[in-house]
Amino acid sequence: MTTGTPAFAGTSTRITGAGDTGSANAVDWWSAQRPGGMVINYDGVGSTAGLNHFANGLVDFAVTDLPYDTPPASAFTYAPLVGDAVDFAYRLTADGRRVTDLRLSEPVLAGIFTGTITRWNDPAIAADNPGVTLPGTAVRPVVRADANGTTLAFTSWLATRRPAQWAEYCGSCGATALYPVNGGNFVGLAGALNTAGFVENSEGSIAYVPHPYALSTRNTVAEIRNVAGFWTRPTATSITIGLTRAGRTPDLTPAFANPDPRAYPVPFYHYLVVPTATTARFTADAGLGVTRFAGYAICAGQQQVDLLGYAPIPLNLTTDAMEQLRRVPGADTSVLQVTGCANPTFRADGTTILDTAPYPTAPDPTEIITTTVEPGTLTVSVETGDVVLPSPVLSPDGETLVTSGDIRTVTVADTRAGSPGWNVSGQITDFTDGASHSIPAGRLTWTPAVLDAGPAQHVTAGPPVTLDRAATLGSGDVGTARLGAHLVLNAPTSTLPGTYSAVLTFTAI
Repeated sequence: MTTGTPAFAGTSTRITGAGDTGSANAVDWWSAQRPGGMVINYDGVGSTAGLNHFANGLVDFAVTDLPYDTPPASAFTYAPLVGDAVDFAYRLTADGRRVTDLRLSEPVLAGIFTGTITRWNDPAIAADNPGVTLPGTAVRPVVRADANGTTLAFTSWLATRRPAQWAEYCGSCGATALYPVNGGNFVGLAGALNTAGFVENSEGSIAYVPHPYALSTRNTVAEIRNVAGFWTRPTATSITIGLTRAGRTPDLTPAFANPDPRAYPVPFYHYLVVPTATTARFTADAGLGVTRFAGYAICAGQQQVDLLGYAPIPLNLTTDAMEQLRRVPGADTSVLQVTGCANPTFRADGTTILDTAPYPTAPDPTEIITTTVEPGTLTVSVETGDVVLPSPVLSPDGETLVTSGDIRTVTVADTRAGSPGWNVSGQITDFTDGASHSIPAGRLTWTPAVLDAGPAQHVTAGPPVTLDRAATLGSGDVGTARLGAHLVLNAPTSTLPGTYSAVLTFTAI
């Protein structure tokens, strides 16, 4: 690679270029093949720097995923070079399991990256993922903090496919290379490698990442529903098919609406920037070298780009590239012909990837069935009427005055969702005669019993105890149960005559 001003002007056998890092692996691989014995020096300094190098006459060509904001004075054109896509990498765990099958529709994807969907269990995400457990984790959208072509491609998609949502978020910004962040839980990072790496290690995060970086980082990526209604993962084939509707460089708008069920819906591509006129530095001899290199790159050079994480450009973009490259002074037009081009997406017999790529299986017809589980209630009721115990009689051992009876039936009705369970306890006051005489509560014992319960209900009676403190009458789960208890009062023999009463209070939790 070279940096700064090259030591030589381009020739038919030696040329120099600069530009984006996203396509650098492909350009370096092509350069290593030495097509026609050529030497190609490429400097991956980034799209903006590469465009500046080209505008200043420092290189023979540039590679970019961003167009010029202000075109250079010298004549130039763009030519498609290699396919790419915006992947949506995420990290999400539910019930201790990594979620690997996330699906996102257009409105949901836009909602996430405009801050209107903030939790992973949002009903809109749940509707895209029936049967998938989603946690209530906060969504952390990760966006690029630097100007770049991936952001431009994604915001172009947002402005094209979800214009109302995008305009509500960013006003009139439209397609932009610098992502606007309007508060919320957004994270901004510079560089594709940083965003891909952050997501891989940050729970609840999701980022838009160029396809090669998502593959090299081993990101988990979402399936996106395309225009035809099919859930689609980014692959070399789905990206290439998506690009079969791409417009003239660098117009991606038609690709975003590709109706092919095999198409990935957010593709983009990197493109060459080449001169269309000679300059003091760029001669026709250099033009011969540039077009020979480019002719190799867009034809035979596409055969293994999928191994590097890219997608080969289809026939429409290859044809467009050849048409533009023929405008380069000194162009070798013999390498810019569809006939004899070894691009793997089309054949000499006229068949293309659109004829050979398999179609997805039509999804089974579905319908959404919804029900709402109400929270339910826990109620406790007591049979009306007071409990009247018979007059106490002297016990056989002559130590106490004894009487007994049963409490009124207690009914527990539990309709609460989730069956949290219940416990009913009772606590009684001392018996008093309305004056100053009393029988302590601890003189009363009870033996709880389950009188009735539902067939699938689990209900347990409390143990026999003295009621000197709160005691369990029974416990159980969802359903309706009837509880009772047998009472035995052992009053002291010193108890004065009179009518004694106590209050038994039931509490349910």
